[in-house]
Amino acid sequence: MPTSLPEAFAQILAQCQAGRDEIAQAFERSLGEAVSVSANEPAAWDADRIPADLSGPGLAMAFVGPQGVAILLLAESSGLVPSWYNAPDTSQRGRLATLAQELGMLALPDSLGADDFQFRAVPSLADVARHAKPKDGAQAIELSLKGKSHDGIARLIWPMNETGFPTADAPPVASPAGPPVQAAAAAAPAATPNPKAAPAAAHVPAAPKRSAIDLPDYTRSLLHIRVPISVTLATKRQPIGQIMELGAGSIIHFDKSCEEMLDLYVGEHRVAKGEAVKVGEKFGLRITSVILPEERFKPVPGR
Repeated sequence: MPTSLPEAFAQILAQCQAGRDEIAQAFERSLGEAVSVSANEPAAWDADRIPADLSGPGLAMAFVGPQGVAILLLAESSGLVPSWYNAPDTSQRGRLATLAQELGMLALPDSLGADDFQFRAVPSLADVARHAKPKDGAQAIELSLKGKSHDGIARLIWPMNETGFPTADAPPVASPAGPPVQAAAAAAPAATPNPKAAPAAAHVPAAPKRSAIDLPDYTRSLLHIRVPISVTLATKRQPIGQIMELGAGSIIHFDKSCEEMLDLYVGEHRVAKGEAVKVGEKFGLRITSVILPEERFKPVPGR
């Protein structure tokens, strides 16, 4: 654990610089464009002077740990955010979730201990930065991303108090440019209906997209329950006599091929398969398929 904020920022910068090639690969795998990454010196973060490129929509990520929350902001205007990020399908959500996990592990040192990784497409990155409530001494490290056709800046800001993701029923954050849009809309006079006008076709609003962050607090608390996760290379049954003969240097032969996928277990339940990958100097598992729970049908008795 760093003893001071300057020491912590020095560690974050060193981590970003050492892992810039792997950070670039993580962006490429998830966003679909090859980029080169360079990390700039940290600068004091002022929530009252947010850069202009963060005034619009973009992709926000939060890395939550006991030492505080770090957020990473990438503007849609950079051209590096994929067109589908606002409404990703299951596979694309998995890519963004993987990107958040990889960036949290690659950009933050172990001493800061991020253990929860979140992401969201937001209409205003500036609102996210204000809602996150930076702590005293918060600073931002700019990750310059240079692609073949687009350049952009991903800002990593730490330490913050909140994840930066306002809930759906939270009041709008006032912007220096003017009053919130919701307040202006409420102040506008309601249109007077014309009784002679033809009846408009009924419009059924689409169901809002919801995520775990939108759940009530008493439900979200269940998501913080820790469960054991393990990756199994292979299994085998052997007589107890052979097991008692095991010692240093013994080799156990398995029937499983080296090219087969590894199994991911949550508790005693196998939930996915994946392949081993290197994340920085650590071992990781890239999930290639998810195992659906077994369906059980029971006949309905007749009358």
